[in-house]
Amino acid sequence: MHPGAAGILHGATWQSSQRIPAGEVRHVYRKRRPGQLRDVSWLAPVLLRLRDLGDYETALLMKAEIEACLAAVVTEEGEEALTGAAAGLLRDAQGRAVESFEPGMILYRRGMGSVEVVNPSGGGSHAAFARRALEAAAVGAGLTYDQVSGDLTQANYSSLRAGKIEFRRLCEQVQ
Repeated sequence: MHPGAAGILHGATWQSSQRIPAGEVRHVYRKRRPGQLRDVSWLAPVLLRLRDLGDYETALLMKAEIEACLAAVVTEEGEEALTGAAAGLLRDAQGRAVESFEPGMILYRRGMGSVEVVNPSGGGSHAAFARRALEAAAVGAGLTYDQVSGDLTQANYSSLRAGKIEFRRLCEQVQ
């Protein structure tokens, strides 16, 4: 865990770094040359992809929350046109500028006069994107997709067995 992040370690809440004795730390790495003492984490090639997947899922959740809040946008007829920074401003029923969204909210704006019902868009291809990101992360970590995700929908006995054999070979090499 990052030293500045709040968390729980061994049942105690902490917010600062703690020294851990070297005897309690296991640094597992592939030796590429004689005398090597350190190496890059096995997860280094996939960390950015996994962070991007997390960011994408967070954005999808935010999109779904906003779509669930909006009910309609009413464009009012008005003689005075809004210009400048106020032109794109959305207002609630009391005329206040909208800074947050609430379920069932109706927004008002100036213009030609119409009512648009907010129709949430489809979910898109999130499942395909997430599967592809996890497949790439699994390959980068030297694992199979089913080991990383636990998803066995497209697996059969032969593919699972082949994956386990390769994983066992990797474990033997590490040991």
